[in-house]
Amino acid sequence: MTGFESSKLDSVLLKKELNELRNLINSGDKLDEQRVIQPFFRKRKQLSAFIGSFMSGLDVNRVSFELDLFGDFSPDLVLGDSTRSRYCFVEFESGLPNAIFKKATGRKAPRWSGKFEEGYSQIVDWFWKIEEQSGTSSFRKLFEADSIACNGLLIIGRDKELDAFGRSRMSWRSEKVVVNSSLIQCMTYDSLLSDLERRIMIYNY
Repeated sequence: MTGFESSKLDSVLLKKELNELRNLINSGDKLDEQRVIQPFFRKRKQLSAFIGSFMSGLDVNRVSFELDLFGDFSPDLVLGDSTRSRYCFVEFESGLPNAIFKKATGRKAPRWSGKFEEGYSQIVDWFWKIEEQSGTSSFRKLFEADSIACNGLLIIGRDKELDAFGRSRMSWRSEKVVVNSSLIQCMTYDSLLSDLERRIMIYNY
């Protein structure tokens, strides 16, 4: 996709799609990125747009799957608030076992998996490209602004692969590591579901 689609909240459809996410998470199906995850969210635009609630102050009115980011990158999902020039860039990775950590010979603590580091690095590259292109005519055409505020969100793995030690590492990396003044939040698909359910209750949809 080359640009954005407009987005407007439909609370009835959002609740339906959130219930479908709940069924998927609880089904025990293998959450393969290409075969399951990406097609699932592509077909559920209300649910996808609501993921933007993780970025404070983001009132999503623009959505794009595989946005053409100046010819070099294609983020899985970009959610935008064109009025405030704020955007959330989402990377979906595998929900399969060992997606977050892998055991390492000769050390007690497991290493971050290749999938995790790959997904995280993709978001870093998107942030780099955004800063490089800020102020250009191509940037203004795409984002209708000279610059934007942005956060990243990496969704990967399942809760069951994380012990207390792993959860602490993932939480610290999500909350403390800043890339060019932007956070890259990291969460499992289980956490995504529970947080979205909580946010729907808070917003009283």
